[in-house]
Amino acid sequence: MSGIAPPSPVRILVVDDHTIVRQGLRSILDLEADFTVVGEAPDAAQAVAETTRLRPDVVLLDLKLSDREPAEGLDVCTLLRERLPCVRIVVLTTFLDQKLLLGALQRGANAYVLKDVDAVELAYIIRSVHRGQSGFDGRSARLVVRSLTEQPAGQPPGRLGGRPTPPPLASTRPHHPRARPARASPAAPAGAPPRSAGTPAWTAPTPAPTGPGIGGRQGAGVLALGNTLRHRRLGAGTKQ
Repeated sequence: MSGIAPPSPVRILVVDDHTIVRQGLRSILDLEADFTVVGEAPDAAQAVAETTRLRPDVVLLDLKLSDREPAEGLDVCTLLRERLPCVRIVVLTTFLDQKLLLGALQRGANAYVLKDVDAVELAYIIRSVHRGQSGFDGRSARLVVRSLTEQPAGQPPGRLGGRPTPPPLASTRPHHPRARPARASPAAPAGAPPRSAGTPAWTAPTPAPTGPGIGGRQGAGVLALGNTLRHRRLGAGTKQ
């Protein structure tokens, strides 16, 4: 027999104002061999009292614990963090809201998870939080990343993440403007009349544009067809 004792199960307190949710979470979590649900609490006051009495390892905390306030769970986070700093807090909520997510993290929550999370993923997050890590479901994690990378409201342009954008680097090479050499006028062809004073210099005529029916492959095809017809006419005249 091994003298190493098995690790103690993670002791969990479930806090939610709906009885069916508490019972459902207890049934799911009790299926895990390394979990044990030590208690339940339906509101903020009992959440603080039961956490103080039972000293769980992890508190599964809903944010909306009554109809009086939209997010009483944030106040519970603050109280638990002040009184029992060793307790790990997993917010389990229906709200995918950036303000609530950041508020929960600022008040000491270790994880933020939506209630439609898979049971396997929830168990993984609880174990991660118990080991001292943070935990988020996929959508909450993307919201955290977006809150860290987006430009805060009211921030002037040219700043990224609260830090000024550096100006473009100036060239350290001295700038010496180069004078362009004068372009020589083209020489007039032999036989061209002499240019008198005030007459513009002779310029070569602009070549005719090569259109689709004149130049290129289509133009070559037209010329070849014309040559074929001309040879046929000459051959016909010879036979006559």
